[in-house]
Amino acid sequence: MNDIEVRMMKGKKGNFLVAYNVQSAVDYDTKQICALNITQNPTDHYELPAVADKAINNIGKVSKYLNVYTIYLNQISLSYFIDKGIED
Repeated sequence: MNDIEVRMMKGKKGNFLVAYNVQSAVDYDTKQICALNITQNPTDHYELPAVADKAINNIGKVSKYLNVYTIYLNQISLSYFIDKGIED
């Protein structure tokens, strides 16, 4: 993991705290965590490509389908899906 300098991050209630934003990818068949992505970005909106790339590298293949929360559905993530040949 890269060293991330600790800084204050704005929380959901508007308060500031020392925090990290963690995304995980879980293999549907084995139910095992196959990737983690840790950032200090306050929202998850643009984090899907990073955690998906780590999952692809760790399991050695591109999944045909992904099940993701709607917060990830934006132009960056949709372009990523198209580039990787992932349906939805």
